[in-house]
Amino acid sequence: MQSRVKHIESLLSFGSTGVLTVGIWGMGGIGKSTTAEAVYKRNSHKFEGRYFFRDVRKESKSHGVFHVRKKILGGVLETKVPNIDTTELPPDIKRMLQRKKVLIVLDDVSDAQDLKFLVGEDG
Repeated sequence: MQSRVKHIESLLSFGSTGVLTVGIWGMGGIGKSTTAEAVYKRNSHKFEGRYFFRDVRKESKSHGVFHVRKKILGGVLETKVPNIDTTELPPDIKRMLQRKKVLIVLDDVSDAQDLKFLVGEDG
């Protein structure tokens, strides 16, 4: 487990100023969520904004991907976020995100379109 955590940490380039996305995928039950949670717990203090979203697939199916995005944004920005019913984020939300170094972990994402929507074109 420790070696997997260290490997993921090496991919994250914590000194980077750009957008970085790291995916962990594989069969169920091999420790992907456990590894992601360990990386998050060890490193979230290095970020101004952070959010660990468990079971994106279930939440997205139950409440929709816009709801998932709203929860993530509210958690990262530590504020109440209005409903945003467009794929594009409003400029003020974008500015707030661009000023912060953030760590977002999306656990159990099975739909590629949901991932693309939540992470964005650049992520």
